[in-house]
Amino acid sequence: MGKITQDHIQALARSSVSEFFRYLQPRINPTHPIKADWYLDAMGEAIMGLWRDDYTRLMVNAPPRSSKTTLCTIYTAAFILGRDPTASLMIVSYGDELSRDMALKVEALLKHRTYRTLFPHTKLNKDKSRAHLFITSHGGSIRFTSLNGVMTGIGADWIIIDDPLQAAHVRSEARSDAVVQVFRESLSTRLNNPTSGKILLVQQRLSPSDLCGSLTEAKDHVWRVLALPAEFMEEQSFDLGPLRGWHSVKVGDLLAPDHLTREVLQQRRREMGEAAYQAQYLQHPIFEQDNPVDFTKIKTITQQDYAALGADLIIVQSWDTALTAHESSDYSAVTTWARVSKEQYILLNVTQFKVSSDQLVDKIASHAQAWRSNKVYIEEANHAVDLIRLVQAKLAGQAQVSGERHNNQSKMDRLEAVLFLINSGFIYLIEGDSSAQILLHQLRRFPHGRHDDCVDSFTQALKVMRKSSGRPYWRIS
Repeated sequence: MGKITQDHIQALARSSVSEFFRYLQPRINPTHPIKADWYLDAMGEAIMGLWRDDYTRLMVNAPPRSSKTTLCTIYTAAFILGRDPTASLMIVSYGDELSRDMALKVEALLKHRTYRTLFPHTKLNKDKSRAHLFITSHGGSIRFTSLNGVMTGIGADWIIIDDPLQAAHVRSEARSDAVVQVFRESLSTRLNNPTSGKILLVQQRLSPSDLCGSLTEAKDHVWRVLALPAEFMEEQSFDLGPLRGWHSVKVGDLLAPDHLTREVLQQRRREMGEAAYQAQYLQHPIFEQDNPVDFTKIKTITQQDYAALGADLIIVQSWDTALTAHESSDYSAVTTWARVSKEQYILLNVTQFKVSSDQLVDKIASHAQAWRSNKVYIEEANHAVDLIRLVQAKLAGQAQVSGERHNNQSKMDRLEAVLFLINSGFIYLIEGDSSAQILLHQLRRFPHGRHDDCVDSFTQALKVMRKSSGRPYWRIS
């Protein structure tokens, strides 16, 4: 391998938004450099998909203080104009003050000597440029405006919308509706070429009916969505571009553990309330008015107090199964419980995963053995008849395995049938058990969430435990 020269480094900086950011940001702000975490590469690669015409509509959702405006708006605008000094861009935000701030930061980039070295053909026309409008010597431009600004007669090749609604106004239905109306009736018509023009929407989620929610409500929407929660509630893989490969996350991983730590996130959750936290930090707004669960009635028990209950408890596992491991398929989900009495049910663990049908029997059996389960209940769907029989044979003499039918009840009916156990304060979580967050996350989004497999396991468990009694069936010595 030959020696890496400055020309090689600069060529890399011109190759993508994230590499441009990684090279230039420490030089622009050397006293406060931003750590180039993997998720910034994920943002950059998604934006490069727009550049390559892989798609023409992109949403990037990320928590506050995650540098999304810096990379997706400020550096992206400068990068686009650097690669194509004839391009016209419009950058739109909720207010004039934010627009002015972004304009100053983009101007600082365009005038920086490092930028001029990277992109010598992109020069500002000083005679035509103004505070809210930059014109290049090749006729390209960046216009900064707000949703309330005048857009008549203005066109662009790229429209970047950054935080179209302030978080403080999320409770104002009139303001939220106005943002959607302005986008649909005015902003979306400003593309010079409706077919090839690009729209990038950058925001933290605020509510189910915010601009992102409204634009992706239809199943056949055209938007590519990159959602980056502060804490991941499911396994995912992210494309970081040809140079940096892929990054995989597990349940419970944090997006930015250096500054959005678990302690910080817990504090935000307490201060903001659950609905705001779910939207702004987890990028999964919840429908508060539709959710029947009173989460304040769910109690906690310490590990020490649970251990003091002794070993003579009934351990129950409830399974909601799926038979494929395809990326778009449902999860197989299991909740593990200790049934203490008719008035105390302790959730010990929540697990979800995707495995093929030939692996599921061993997975259920090993999970039962790991938790020393006495009773294993599997939803008796059409696909699970043979599965139940095979698991019964696998765990013969070790655990009681039963199928559980739902008799065509809807998912909401099943939950409502066991709500009194929650509202009566009979449900306990183990203090500090992070796996329970998967279930709580799905419960808070129910019935509108993308996944509800843990909810199905949860309601089935409460149904069978309410009717169950007796001594433990089996215990590993």
